[in-house]
Amino acid sequence: MIRRITSTQWTVIVLTGIALLAALVVWFGPAERTLGQGIKIVYIHVPLVWTGMLGLAATGVLGLVLALTARAGIQRWMQTAGWVTLGVLLAALATGMLAAQINWGGVFWDEPLMVMLVRTILVFAVAHLLGGWLPWKRAGGLLVAGAALFILAGIRFTPQVLHPGNAISSSSSAEIRLTLVGLF
Repeated sequence: MIRRITSTQWTVIVLTGIALLAALVVWFGPAERTLGQGIKIVYIHVPLVWTGMLGLAATGVLGLVLALTARAGIQRWMQTAGWVTLGVLLAALATGMLAAQINWGGVFWDEPLMVMLVRTILVFAVAHLLGGWLPWKRAGGLLVAGAALFILAGIRFTPQVLHPGNAISSSSSAEIRLTLVGLF
């Protein structure tokens, strides 16, 4: 008797395949002259940060659409995108702490980008929760959209102390750039 694979099982299979492929890309990704093998955790951290920022933008856009339409379906999409974004941002924070420990010998909690990432998670979590609890869909959408816009603007103007500014993208190594973009 042949058993059909459910959509949940397909989702698990696909996500497992993606995770295994990403692990292989990181494992075989090139070392860097200064960081050496310490770049491996950076290969995970940077795409998580980029994905988190993309998730913030997408959730913000969904919040704007919700503010304009007040449709329950858009609210569900906004809530789902927000929860996924929070998970990705938490993973970005964890991998950032690990990258700092590996590459700098400790977590520099006063690093402006580290402070901003923690604030981002807290502000977005509060806005996301309140946006879902408010009885007025339009107000919830505006709250989430406003928080996302505020956070993204704040990140744009956050100074850097230890944290390099786009070091991988400006790397002369095409292999390093391709590894990073491929993981994103």
